[in-house]
Amino acid sequence: MTIIKKFSLFTILILFIFIFGCGVEKPNDILFYALKADPTTLNPIISSEIPSQIVNSTIFNSLLRYDEKMNIVTDLAESFNVEEDGKKWIFNLKKNVKWHDGVEFTSDDVIFTFEKLYDPNTNTFNRGLFTIGGKQLKVKALDKYTVEIILPEKFSPFESNITSLGIVPKHILEGKDINRDGFNWSPIGTGPFKFKKWQSGEKIYVEKNEDYYAGSPKLKGIIFQIIPSSESRRTSLITGYTDIGEITPEDLLALNKCDNLNIYSWNQFMYCYMGFDLTNPLFQDINLRKAINYATDKKSIISAVFKKNAVRALGPIPPASPYYDDSLPEYNFDPQKSIELLKKSGWKINKKTKIFEKDGKKLSFEVMYPSSNVAFEKAAVFMQAQMKQAGIEMRLKSMEFSALINSCYPSKFESLIFDWVENFDPDNYTVWHSSQCNDDGMNFMTYKNKEVDRLIEKGRITRDKKDRKKIYSEIQKIIVDDSPYIFLWSPKGLVAVNKRIKGLSTPSPSGILVKCEKIYIKGEKQ
Repeated sequence: MTIIKKFSLFTILILFIFIFGCGVEKPNDILFYALKADPTTLNPIISSEIPSQIVNSTIFNSLLRYDEKMNIVTDLAESFNVEEDGKKWIFNLKKNVKWHDGVEFTSDDVIFTFEKLYDPNTNTFNRGLFTIGGKQLKVKALDKYTVEIILPEKFSPFESNITSLGIVPKHILEGKDINRDGFNWSPIGTGPFKFKKWQSGEKIYVEKNEDYYAGSPKLKGIIFQIIPSSESRRTSLITGYTDIGEITPEDLLALNKCDNLNIYSWNQFMYCYMGFDLTNPLFQDINLRKAINYATDKKSIISAVFKKNAVRALGPIPPASPYYDDSLPEYNFDPQKSIELLKKSGWKINKKTKIFEKDGKKLSFEVMYPSSNVAFEKAAVFMQAQMKQAGIEMRLKSMEFSALINSCYPSKFESLIFDWVENFDPDNYTVWHSSQCNDDGMNFMTYKNKEVDRLIEKGRITRDKKDRKKIYSEIQKIIVDDSPYIFLWSPKGLVAVNKRIKGLSTPSPSGILVKCEKIYIKGEKQ
C-alpha cells in the first residue's frame, strides 16, 4: 500500500508538471499544507508530536496563546487576573463561543479538560506541565464564564504552559475512554476550522467554522497533505500542488529559482540529538557515552547537511532561547579522546575487525531515525563512519514516523536520532526530571540526576529572570556533563509558501498558522 501511495503521488506530480509546468490551477478558497507525517491523534490532551499540533491548532483553542511576536495573548479567555503572588489565576471566559456542533462553550469544559488531563487512566505526556511538586492544580468554576485556578506554590511556567492545553468538550467526551474514543480521529473543537475528513496516510480536510468567535475564516478550508518524502514535498511545491511545506537546505537551490514561491526561515526552539536508553547496561557507562560524543564530528555534519541553516546545539535548551548558555563545554571532535575513554572502561580493540570488544562482545549498537527526515538519514550515515574511526559499530535503522514514536520507551530502542521542540519557557520538567520516566512523562531515555531534579523544581518556582537563568545554566552544564544525549544541531525553520497565499502571519517559532482565519488566496494562476 505504501509503495502504491508513493507511486500515485509521484504520478500525479509528474502529470501536473507535464500539463501546467511550474504552476497549477487550484481552488481559490482551499489551502494545501504538506505535513511530514500523519498525526498520531487529534485530541490535544494526549497529542505531543508536531503533525498533531499543527492540525490541532486550526481546530482547538486554549485559554491563552502565543502571537506571532511571541507575546502571550488571550484566546478563549476574555481576560485574566493574577493574585496571591502568582498562585491564584482567575480566567474570565469569552461568551457566545460555540463548539463545532453548536453547543455553547462554558467553564465546565475547562474543568473537564483538567479532570481528563489529571485522570491516571489518560495516556498523556502533558500531565507534568501542570503538576507542581507532585501536586495538581485546583481548578473550579466560579460561574458559567469564570474559572479559578489555584497553584500549590509559585509556578513560573504556568502562563506559558497554559497556551499548549487545547480545551476539549465535556458534552462529547464525558464518560468516554479518552484514549480510544472516536473523537481522537474525528474531533470537535471551538477553533476557526472544523474537522471534516481524515484519510490516513493521504490527507486531512478541515473546513471553515462560520461561527468562529473571532470571525468566519476567509478560507473555505485547509487540506493537510501527508507527504513524508522531502523530494515529493519539493516537487509538490514547485508544481503548485502544495501551497505550504517544510523544506530542507538541499531544496533551496531549486526552490529559490521558482517564481511562484516565497521562502521563509527563522530560528526555532528546537534541537536535534542522539539519545540513549539508559536502562540498557551498555549505555550506563558514562565513559562510553562521552566516547560517542567525542567521536561525533558535529561541525562537519552541520556543514555538509545544513550549510548555513543550522547551528551547534550544545545542550538541552535551544540556542534561540534567552535561557541558552553559550558557555557550555563542547565535545569537540576527538577520536583519540574517544578511544582513551573506551580503554578506560575496559574495552579492547580487535586488531582484525578494528572494533572494540569486551567480555567477548563487540561494541555495537543500533540507532533508529525517522525515514522521512533526509537530514537525520544523512547525519546517521556520517556518524556511522565517524564511529567506525573510533572502533565503534553503529547499525542504522530507518523507521516510519509513528512507529518510531511508539518505540520511545525503555527496552524498545537502543539509541535514536530525533528532534525536540522546546517550550518557550525553559522549564524542561517533563523531559529531564526523574519522576517523568514513567509512561506519563517524556523522559523516555530514563535520565536520573538528583541535583538536576532539585534545580528543575527550583526553576519552576523562581520568578526573577536573572535567577532563573542561573538555575537553567547549571541544569544545562550538569546534563551536558552526564551525556545522556549527543546534542547535534538546532535547525532553522525553512518553509516554502506559494505566492497565491495572502494574509499569512509572519513566520516565527509560534508557527506559520498563528492567525489562520486571516489567510486568503489570491485568485489567479501562479
